[in-house]
Amino acid sequence: MGNRITNECVESSESLKMSNGLTSVMISLLVLSGSALAEREHEKLLIVWFASRDQALSGMGTVGFDLNEIPWTAEQFEAEKHFLLAVIRRAQSMQD
Repeated sequence: MGNRITNECVESSESLKMSNGLTSVMISLLVLSGSALAEREHEKLLIVWFASRDQALSGMGTVGFDLNEIPWTAEQFEAEKHFLLAVIRRAQSMQD
């Protein structure tokens, strides 16, 4: 069992398949990184959403998601996208 991240809004896009262990590490890194960066309310809500994907809370292999499930807002989408990209960059640097 494992988890998938999909993008069903883009036709013929491939899903990202991850083991449960890799998923746990990825979510943990995103939450740690995002917690350090989040300042605005919508940024905090995005990180709380990712934290809710903790397999310790919901069970192994049950935290996959589609990108359209992330609580983006139309008004803040560009800012949220840039914030999430900054979170990912910071999470990547934490592994170096």
